[in-house]
Amino acid sequence: MLWLLQGASSAWAQGSNLPMRPVQNIFDPRSGPADTLFQIATLVLVICAGIFLIVGALTVYAAWRFRRRGPEDDHSEPPQVYGSTAIELAWTVPPILIVLVLSLVTARTIGELRAPRTNPNNLQVVVVGHRYWWEFRYPKEGVVTANEMHVPINDRRTGEATQLIL
Repeated sequence: MLWLLQGASSAWAQGSNLPMRPVQNIFDPRSGPADTLFQIATLVLVICAGIFLIVGALTVYAAWRFRRRGPEDDHSEPPQVYGSTAIELAWTVPPILIVLVLSLVTARTIGELRAPRTNPNNLQVVVVGHRYWWEFRYPKEGVVTANEMHVPINDRRTGEATQLIL
């Protein structure tokens, strides 16, 4: 029964003739804010890869160093270490520093992205969503249009979503 459903869904998907939408990809940014977020994602990825390599190397080292060596192994526990300040600092301070650095970088980036970038020469457009139509207001020009946004070509625009009236 499941194979019948899979076959029908794949046949429908192949025959639907819908246009392909580009796949959103963080490794291919296409705008200024996306590039900024890509830089943060790259930083996080590099830090996580470094942590993965360090933890993996330590795991392989511990498995190799403390492996069972044969029947003569007496199965005794190695000497236990309690209250080592150096070890406790080693597993406490680096994670705190990593989280602090990532928090500061993220907070700075969010501040940059949320800061208004308005140019007084740009056309201000206020978009209001109504139940079945969009209202576009041009405050400087005193013009209101419905369902169509009219902007000159090759100009940067600033939009502000204000309200949704239902």
